[in-house]
Amino acid sequence: MASPRAPSSEAETRLSTQGEVSVVRLTSAGPRVGAALTAVVLVAGAGVTAALLWPGNGAAEEAGDGDAFAQAPNCSLVDEDIRDAAVPEGTVQRDEQGPLDGGQRTMCAWSSRTDGDDGVRGLAVDFEVYWSDSGGADPTDGAHRAERRLDSALPEAPFPEAAEALGSDPRAGPAATGSGREVAFRRDNLVVWVWFGGVRSDSGEGIPGGEAHDTARTVAEEIATRL
Repeated sequence: MASPRAPSSEAETRLSTQGEVSVVRLTSAGPRVGAALTAVVLVAGAGVTAALLWPGNGAAEEAGDGDAFAQAPNCSLVDEDIRDAAVPEGTVQRDEQGPLDGGQRTMCAWSSRTDGDDGVRGLAVDFEVYWSDSGGADPTDGAHRAERRLDSALPEAPFPEAAEALGSDPRAGPAATGSGREVAFRRDNLVVWVWFGGVRSDSGEGIPGGEAHDTARTVAEEIATRL
């Protein structure tokens, strides 16, 4: 899906999340930049959580003995010290936990608006835990399911620079939806997704990709140290 352009007045972004398509009108011009807050977070949610449910071999209903993470972390793990790098004094837009096909997920999002050049900023973090599936003809442990999930979502998005804190195979690239940037990494049977993006208040343009990547990476590394 192509990323939307960021014109000086309005950008219409079509989001696809779990088979449902909706249209969000993003108002990004100077004094009206506040209207973009909800849209930025919706873009974040669509980019990070798209295609969360993927087919398993008879979904496991609970964690196995060998699963390092029995439950997905709560949004409280991403505390203010971590969020300040992306959304200073941010407002909670999403804090949900629910079932995943053979696991559990937590979806978190925050947004902030500043009076300076930063304008509207959005941060989304998803935690996906995959449980071991010991039944069926093809038993699969949770860590392998998590690895497959990462490979299927970002197969050709290796991290552009060394990131020891994020393990041996972190991924990064443009968000599936919107002009933000995504960083993802795996810890045992847990996959963590971080999305960051926003709209400049002075120009109505999206935050540059390099800056968005650096911010998403900083947040991801801080989360990794808390796991």
